[in-house]
Order: sequence, then structure tokens, then C-alpha cells
Amino acid sequence: MANFKDDIVDAVDNDKILSVYIFKMEDDDDYDRFCAANIVANRLVSYEEALKVLNYDYNDGYGGQDCHDILMWSAERVYYVHEYDGATCIRHRPRNPIKN
Repeated sequence: MANFKDDIVDAVDNDKILSVYIFKMEDDDDYDRFCAANIVANRLVSYEEALKVLNYDYNDGYGGQDCHDILMWSAERVYYVHEYDGATCIRHRPRNPIKN
């Protein structure tokens, strides 16, 4: 098991997150674990508030996604939950188009 908050902090590193959008998770089987994040879901929250409610253990290995979908913005990047072949991680893309 991994901790969702810890994985977010690791992915962000020293980037300053301006805001976070947490999508509501509809999982009645694990209501207690997701309850705090669902209360603030479907609206923008501060990075600090998001970390408080996303501080839960989840399975980041193979299988279905076991955490909230989130979008986080910094001045340079947009962060999101990425799932590939059942493994879950936090990735980012440039916030603005980059010319080559």
C-alpha cells in the first residue's frame, strides 16, 4: 500500500501548487476512507487543504484506480492522476504550450 498524500508530495517536489480540484469518488464500499475528500470534492481547494483530505492509503499497483482523480495547477505545470495497465501514479504536463 502507498499513501496518496505522500505520492502527491513526491511528484510535486518543490513546485508551488496554486490550486487543486478533487473529483468526487463514488465508492460506497470504502466510504470512511474517502469521506473527508468527498466533502471538499468538485470544487477548487488549496494545496494544504487537499493534502489533509487526501492523506489515505491506497493501492497504487495493478488493479482499478484506488484514489480520487485530481487536477493540480502550478505556474508551470498541471498535475493529474495517471493510470497505465492498472498501475497508478501522479504525472504532469506543461501548463502552457511550449514552442520548439
